Amino acid sequence: MTVLLGSPALSGVNFDNTTKVLTLSGETTRPQSLKVWKVLNDEDVRTVVLSGTGGDFYAGIYIGRQFKKHNVTIVVPEGAECISACAFIAMSDKDLVLDGSLLFHVPYRRIMYTNKTMLETAQEYGVAYFDMAIYLVEMGAPLPFGKQLLARTSTCKFYSITEAKQFKKLMTPDKSTSHIWIKHDMVDKCEIMKIKNQLSIGR
Repeated sequence: MTVLLGSPALSGVNFDNTTKVLTLSGETTRPQSLKVWKVLNDEDVRTVVLSGTGGDFYAGIYIGRQFKKHNVTIVVPEGAECISACAFIAMSDKDLVLDGSLLFHVPYRRIMYTNKTMLETAQEYGVAYFDMAIYLVEMGAPLPFGKQLLARTSTCKFYSITEAKQFKKLMTPDKSTSHIWIKHDMVDKCEIMKIKNQLSIGR
């Protein structure tokens, strides 16, 4: 029996009680994270099939911590993309089955408030980046990886990992401050995202 707990087109959370597989897809949101918490506490989840378009960074690291706590196996299926917040979720399983792609970038705000000072804005970003660093250490990734995300990625330029052995290398540093070279590609989705934004504005 499959339990549907959200719209797959937006932020799908689907649990199959026969296979014990939780499928997580779409946008990462706070409501999605609460649904995941409920399934993990009510059901015997053994495997998570993961893909997603990104979304709320804090919802992502909350889900990642829940997956780590429940020691689930995570699979990113062939042809699937796990972007932004989704990629941070995937880090919760060091033995991730990576047949698709992980696309990481720096956390950011979609809206800038004009009534805040530069210092207040910098403080908000600083707290978010500090929280990212804490999460990386908790998951077992080296801190210099976070520095690379801050230095080289943007809202639409991603650090992409497509090979399981490279992900494994990233997640098993000698120590948390190790600089690890891993094979990756820089993926530029700026033009695609610009078109999507124009289409959404035109609705």
